[in-house]
Amino acid sequence: MVELQDGLIKVRDELREQAMHDALTHLLNRRAIMDCLAGELSRATRERKPLTVMMLDIDHFKSVNDKYGHPAGDGVLCEVSRRLKASLRAYDDVGRFGGEEFLVVASSCDETAGLALAERLCQVVRSEPIIVKDISINATISVGVATAREFNPETHEALLSAADKALYNAKKKGRNRVEQHSL
Repeated sequence: MVELQDGLIKVRDELREQAMHDALTHLLNRRAIMDCLAGELSRATRERKPLTVMMLDIDHFKSVNDKYGHPAGDGVLCEVSRRLKASLRAYDDVGRFGGEEFLVVASSCDETAGLALAERLCQVVRSEPIIVKDISINATISVGVATAREFNPETHEALLSAADKALYNAKKKGRNRVEQHSL
């Protein structure tokens, strides 16, 4: 009976892991990163600390798939994901928001620290080529940063919208850069 219960617990934990993580990148999936955002917003409100959200997008990702094929694109996605995760603080969260877009939730992170973190993420992605099947691929990201210091029921949507607008501006201004949008 104990072995059966242990087996069921193990299977439950594996299913929970699969339900929360993107199968390709092993980052949090969209639902899980949005849950993290909701939890961090609640904490930031309670503790009256800033919260920074970043929308990131791999620049010209379609051209990677078109030129080298989808397996190479998958390799780029995986390596960018690894570099992002390795560059964040242990208590920050990153998830695959969709396609080649990522969402970072950085708790207790003000505007200055948020911009510095975003610049560091850009630097670590572009710092060296990504090697996929003996192909060297240079990757860059564009990052939109938004920080909240005051919170209300609309903060969740406002933060995402502001980060998305900042990302759009980064792309419009030439990519491979960070832009901030104030709430």
